[in-house]
This record gives sequence, C-alpha cells and structure tokens, in this order.
Amino acid sequence: MKFLRIILFELMLCTSLSYNVYALNELKRDSTIIILDQINRATNDTVKLEKLIELSQHHREQYDYDKALEALTSASLILNEVNYPRWSDKVYQHVAQIHLLRNEPDMAIRFLEKRLSNNPTDSLQLAGIYNDLHIANLHKGEYNKALEYLLNCVSICEDINEKKFLNISYHNLGLLYQLIGKFEKSHDILKKALNLAIELRDKKSIARANAYMGVSFMEMQQYDSALVYLHKSEQLQDNIMDISSTYNKLSQIYRHKKNYEKSLSYLNKSMNINKMKSDKTGLINDYIELGDYYFELGEWEQADEAYTKSLDLTMDVGISIDIVEIQERKVKLLEQTGQYNEALQLFRQLHQLKDSLNSIKVAKVTEEIYALYELEKKEKAIKQHKNEIAIQRLQIRREKTLKYLGLIGIVVLAVLTYLLWSRYKTNKMLNDVEIQEMQDKLLFIETLLKEKNEERDKIAGELEQTRRNLDETQERLIEEQKYNDDHQHLENQELNLERQLQNSDKDIQNLKVFYDLRKQMNDFIVHGSNPTIEVNQIRDMISNMFIEEKNKEFVNNIKRDYPDLSVEELRLAAAIRSDLINSEIAIFLQISSHALYTRKSRLKQKFNLGKKDSLKRFLLDY
Repeated sequence: MKFLRIILFELMLCTSLSYNVYALNELKRDSTIIILDQINRATNDTVKLEKLIELSQHHREQYDYDKALEALTSASLILNEVNYPRWSDKVYQHVAQIHLLRNEPDMAIRFLEKRLSNNPTDSLQLAGIYNDLHIANLHKGEYNKALEYLLNCVSICEDINEKKFLNISYHNLGLLYQLIGKFEKSHDILKKALNLAIELRDKKSIARANAYMGVSFMEMQQYDSALVYLHKSEQLQDNIMDISSTYNKLSQIYRHKKNYEKSLSYLNKSMNINKMKSDKTGLINDYIELGDYYFELGEWEQADEAYTKSLDLTMDVGISIDIVEIQERKVKLLEQTGQYNEALQLFRQLHQLKDSLNSIKVAKVTEEIYALYELEKKEKAIKQHKNEIAIQRLQIRREKTLKYLGLIGIVVLAVLTYLLWSRYKTNKMLNDVEIQEMQDKLLFIETLLKEKNEERDKIAGELEQTRRNLDETQERLIEEQKYNDDHQHLENQELNLERQLQNSDKDIQNLKVFYDLRKQMNDFIVHGSNPTIEVNQIRDMISNMFIEEKNKEFVNNIKRDYPDLSVEELRLAAAIRSDLINSEIAIFLQISSHALYTRKSRLKQKFNLGKKDSLKRFLLDY
C-alpha cells in the first residue's frame, strides 16, 4: 500500500489538482517587487485581481504558502466590493490548492464546496472541482467520499467526451479502487485508461497505465502478471528521468521471486536516476528497498546501513509515515541480530513517536478547526458589511425610483389633461356641427312637406276638374257611339288619380311621422338627455318604417354586386341612403361618432371610392 501512496502523491502533483497545469518559471529576486508595483499602479479591479493571483502563484512556487494566502486574501477583499463570479471561482481554486499543499484538507474542502455551491455552468470546470474534492478527501483518508467525487468527475468527462481529462481520471479511479481493495474494478478501469491512451496515441499515458496495472497485480501478489505490465511500461518510457519508480517496483517483484541478481540490478538503476535528479523521496524508497533486499539475504550490517541512510533522508524531508516504517524495520533487524535491549529501547522510542504523531495530528485538527472558526467569523463580518452596503444601495435606488415615478406621474397627468381637453373640444365641435345639420335637415323636411301638401291640393283640384269633365262628357256623349270607350278611359284616369292621391297622402303621413320622430331624437341630442328606452323605440320605428322596408331592393342589389359586405355595413349603407345625419346613424347602429367615421372610411374603400368621392352620392345614385 505504501507504493500506492507514492503513486497518488506523484499523480496529485502531475494533475495540478484540477486539470490546470501551471508552467513553473524561475523568477528573479526582484519579481515580487515588480508584481507589487504593478498591483499598486493598477486602476482596474480586473488587473489587480490578475496580478494578485500571479503574486500568489509566485509565492507558491517559492513554497511560501503563508504569503501566497495573504495575496489571495487581498483578492478576496476586492471581490467583496464587486461581483465577479469568474474571479471568485479562480481565487477559491488557488486557496484550495494551497491548503492541500499545506496538508490542510478540511480547509481545502471548505473552499472547494464554495466553488461547487456557485453552480458552475461549465462542465469541464465542474469536473475539475469534483477531481479536487476527491484529492482532498484522499488526504483525509476518506476513500468513500473521494470515490464518490471522482465518479462524478468521470461521468461528466464521459458525457462531454473530454478524452484527455477522462484518461487521467481513469488512472486516478483505478488507483483509488486499489486503495480500497477492489482490484477487479481497478483492472477494468485501468484497461479503459489503457485503451483510451492508445486511442489518443499518448505514449506516456500508455506507459503509466501499464505501470499502474503492474502495481495492482503486485499488490495481489500475482508477480508474473505484474512483470508483464511493468516491462511494457519500461519499454514505452522514453524519458529516463521518469522511469525510476518502475525500476523500483521491478526490483521488489524480482526480490519476491528470489531473483536477487535482477532485483539488485533494477534497484541500482533506480537509485542512479534518483541521485541524478536529486529526488530525495525516490531515494528514500530505494534505500528502504535496499534494506529489505539485504534483510532477506541476512546481511544485517548492509541492511542497517541502508535503513539508516533512508532514515536520514526521511528526517531531512520530514515524512513522518516513512520514519515510523523505517523504525519498525530497524526494530525487526535488531531482533534478528539478537540485540533485544536495543530493539526494546527503539520500540519504546517508536511508540513515543507514534503518540507524538497522534498528538500532532490532534493539534493540527484543532488548529484547522480554529482556522475554520476564524474564517467563518470573517465571512460573517464580510457578509454583514455586504448587507449594510446592499441596504444603503437599496435606499438610494428607492429614492431615485420615487423621484423618477413622481416625474413620470407629472408627465402622464399633463398628457392625460391635454388629451381630455382636446377630446372635449373635438366633441363639442362635432356636437355643434351635428345640431346645426339636424336643424337644417328639419327645415328641409318642413319645406318638402309644404311642397307635398301643395302638390296634393293640385292633384285634388285636377281630380275635381276631371270629374266635372267626366260628367259633362257623359252628358254630351250619351247619345254618341263612342260613349263607352271614353267613359272607360275617364274611369281609368280617375282611378289613377285616386291612387296618386292616396300615395301622396301616405307619403305626407310618413313624412310627418318621420319628421316627428327625428324631431324627438333631435330634442334628446340638443338637451343632452339620454332616455335609453325612448331612443331605442324611436330608432326601431325609423329602422322599420323608413330604412329597412324602403331600401329592400337597394340592399338586395348592392349585396349582389358586393357580396363581401357584412350585415352591419349593409345597414350603414341603407341608413346613409335614407338621408340620416351622423348622430342619427350612430344612434341607429349603436356606435360612437368616432367609430362611425371609421366604418364610413372602410365602406368607401370596399366601394373603391377616392377621398374626394361622396359616399352618400354613390349610394343615392346606385
């Protein structure tokens, strides 16, 4: 399991926690001053944020994590005043990475969960957050949570077909299954990683997948299968600086297979490479393996020397877990050589070291809890400050809104007043015109009625004269042969004249009724009264007696020539032809004066009349 921890540690460094690989460039001594100067001269918040993150990255590369966090804290203060979600996510991402490097997984998880609570819409970004959370939980040893987050990451990468990130995630998932002892699932996932690496033609990924498969079989003590995959990985790795861990594992397998010559050969290769690249962690593992090699051969002095060298390097690097493992090996070595007192003494020291490590762990957890408390307190203060600013802004916005609403209200009131006054003036003008027109029309009807009476008197006189002539003619022609014919002719003439007289009497009677009805309607309009029942009765009487009955033939003819006319349009045409004025037509059709003008305009369009053409003349001549 130790080798799995080593691989996971290397993997975390390679994947850069969230699939963001940063180029590590050597900075000059005055680079910090240059960046600080750029921050001081920056007038734009975005530029300041960018430079503060750059400063944090610079301190991080120098392993000064405290200063890196200070720079990110300054960035957070800017973000408290302005709302830049994208920059907030970046700051949280860097803070989480630094806490992971400081081995503070709880703090890292807190900031990663903040990133997650912002509901990122970018799928690749969300996958990166899940990957980071999986690594943070690995630090805590909570493998089930780590597995849950990593499966979410894999699912997203599969959905969006992000093959490069998916390849790395498959490697991580395979190693995680090994850690929790699910080797069959580990093999399946690592095979997927291998196939995807082959599809991407990524030789380095193919080599890594084979190496992980080899480690998986080695943990299951299936050494022959492990050798097959590790040798494939060895053949595919071009860079000699990356192959030392593969040589170390090959050395272990050959040692387990009792092939000590090959085991020592591969171990020497690994040690030479790690010395060349000054990899202390790699050398620690090589010296532990060398000690185990001599321990199996019973060469106690060489084993003790190798363990001592690995212990010195471990003390220098400060890896507590390796110190405990090496001390446990030295206790066994002392027991094998019969140095029981020294073994017991070292065992007691080892026990104290474990207790010390536990105390350190408890203190660290306490420190993390206190840091979380302080952070929460700061966040509450910031949140309260934000709320106060929001309330002030709301009050200012409310005052501005009330001012704008008041101004708009005054403008609207002025516009409405003008419109009402304009409408009143227009209606008054229209009413005056209508009243004058009605009076003129009534005067015309009175004149017409007078003419009809005179015509009737004239016809009555002619009838009387005809009768006298008839009597005289009858006496004169009584003896003549043509008496019958003339008598019949005169009788017919008398009958026609009587019909004309009846028609004239009927016209006069109708005209009187029509005059009386329109006069009553005119009285309602002039005096402003509005007795609905009386007006409706007058309207119905005019409609039945003088419009519909009188214009039956006209309606049939015009409907034949213009079949698309509606019933209302036919009624309007008949009313206009009946010599009604606009106000009477409006009452007759039960519409407003404005609506009447609109309907007249549309009727003219249907008859293809121009603006200067008279609609009334067209209907009278039809």
